[in-house]
Amino acid sequence: MKTLILSTFFFLAISCNNSDDSDSFVPQTITPVLIGKGIHSGNALQSNLVITNQADWLQLMNSLTSANTSNFTETNIDFNNFQLLVSIDGTRPNTGYSIDISNVIENITNITATVSILNSGNGFTVLSQPFHIVKIPKSTKPVVFQ
Repeated sequence: MKTLILSTFFFLAISCNNSDDSDSFVPQTITPVLIGKGIHSGNALQSNLVITNQADWLQLMNSLTSANTSNFTETNIDFNNFQLLVSIDGTRPNTGYSIDISNVIENITNITATVSILNSGNGFTVLSQPFHIVKIPKSTKPVVFQ
C-alpha cells in the first residue's frame, strides 16, 4: 500500500509542469515569398500594410501601375493560407532608392518585419516611391514593422 501511494505521488509530481508555452517558445524566422518589388510613380501614402483579403489586395493592385503589377510573381493569393506584408516608402527624388522587408520573425506575441530603406545614389531624377510586397503564412498574430 505504501508503495502504491508513493508511486502515485511520484507520478503526479513528474506529470505536473509549471512551465507555460511562453517558456518553451523559440522565435522562428519566416522566409517570405516575393510577390512584387519596384518603384511606384504614383502618389501612394507611405505605409506598412498587412493584407489579409482579396478586396484589399485588389485595391492595392489597382493603385499601382500596370507596369508594376505585370511583374508580380503571382496575383491570385490564397488568403485562407497566406497574408501579404506591404511596405511603401515615401516619395523620393530619384529612382536610386529601394525598400526591403529584410527579416520576418515570429515571436510569441507578434510577427516582426524589419524594413530597410536603401539608397544606391544612382537613378533617374523623377519622383518615385519604392515598394516591396511579400507573402507569409497566415497568422492571427499582429505584425509589427520596424
